[in-house]
Amino acid sequence: MNRRRRWILAAVATVALAGIGLAALLGGLRMGGASGGVADDEVVARLDGGPITAAELRRTLDRQHALVAGQARRTAGAAGGVDDWATAGADGVTPAETAKRLALEAAVRLRVQLRLARTEGLIATDTYAALQEERARENARRAAALAAGQPVYGPERFEARAFADFYVGRLNAALLERLAAREPAGEAQLRAHYERIKEPLFRREGEVRFTAYRLSYREGGRETDARRRQAEAAMQTLRQQLESGAPAAAALEAAMGEAPADAPRVLATEEQFDDRTARTYYKALPQLYELLTDAPEAGQVLPVVDDPQQGAYVLAVVDEALPGGYDSFEAQRDNVRQHYWQTRLEALWEQMAADADVSTNEAYARLDADGGA
Repeated sequence: MNRRRRWILAAVATVALAGIGLAALLGGLRMGGASGGVADDEVVARLDGGPITAAELRRTLDRQHALVAGQARRTAGAAGGVDDWATAGADGVTPAETAKRLALEAAVRLRVQLRLARTEGLIATDTYAALQEERARENARRAAALAAGQPVYGPERFEARAFADFYVGRLNAALLERLAAREPAGEAQLRAHYERIKEPLFRREGEVRFTAYRLSYREGGRETDARRRQAEAAMQTLRQQLESGAPAAAALEAAMGEAPADAPRVLATEEQFDDRTARTYYKALPQLYELLTDAPEAGQVLPVVDDPQQGAYVLAVVDEALPGGYDSFEAQRDNVRQHYWQTRLEALWEQMAADADVSTNEAYARLDADGGA
C-alpha cells in the first residue's frame, strides 16, 4: 500500500462505498435505449412505489457520460473515449444504457439520503420536488444577501446538481452528530477501526536517499526516435555497470561509450524521497514513485524509467533507506472517530438501498442518455 491511496481515498471513499450496494441493486434491471421526448416531470422509475422523474436522472447524466467515456479511454486506450453510444459492447449493453443506469443509481442514492434525513426528523419530506423548493429558497436568500451587500459563500446561485450535493452534505453533517450522540463509539471500537484504516489513511512514507542519473533525449525542444534509442541504451548500460559493482565514474564512461563530445551527458543529483517530496514524485515521475514506495534497499539499482515531461531517462541508485510507519491513534483520534461514523452512515444508506424496490418503465426506455429531450 502506498501514499497515493492516502491522497485519493478521501475523495472516492464515499462514492465507492455507496456504489457497491446500488450497483448490485440496479445491475439486473433491463435498460432501454430508444430515443424519444421525455419531459422533466415525467416519471421514468419508481422507488418503493414513489416516482422518480426524468429530471432526477438528468441531474447527473452529463457526469455519468463523462465517467463512461473516461472508462472507455482507460480500458481501450481510445483517445476519443466513446465513438458510438448506441452500439452494444461484448456484455450486450450500450454505453448509453450504462450512463443511464449510473444516473438512476445516483438518483436512488440521493433519495435514500433524503429518506434517512426525513426518518431522523431533519426534513419534513424527501421528494425531489421538495428539494427543488429548498433550492429556490436558498437562491432567493443568496440574491437578497447580495442585494444588501452581504457576503455570500459559494455560488451566487445554485444549479440543481450542485445544490443537491450542498444540501445533502449539510444534512449528513447533522446525521453524523445524531448517530454519534445516540451510539457513542468506545475506545476499543475506535482503535479497531484505526487498525482497519491506518494503511491507506495514516501511513507515513519511509525515507529514501538516492542518486538520480538523468540522460536527456531531447535537444532544443525536439526529439527523434534515434536519439531516444541511444539514450535508453546508454542508461541500460549504466544500470548494468552499476549493478555489477563498477564505480560510478567507470560506469558512466562505459555508458557513454563513443558518444560525440557535444552529445547530452548524464547528470547525477542527490535526492530524497519522504513525506514532503512524495507528492512531487507521484505527479512528475509516477513510475519512479512506485519504485521508491516499494521498500527499496540501500545499494539497490532501480530500473530505468522515462520522464516524458523532461524528455529524459532516469535511473535511481539507493544510497540509504529508512523504514516508514504510521501516524499514531492518539494523533489521529478525531479523524478516526469522524471516519468511523461516516462508515456507519454509509452502511445505513447501503441497507436502505438494498431493501428498496426499484423499477423502470417505458418512459425510462425513451430517455436519451445524454439528457436530451
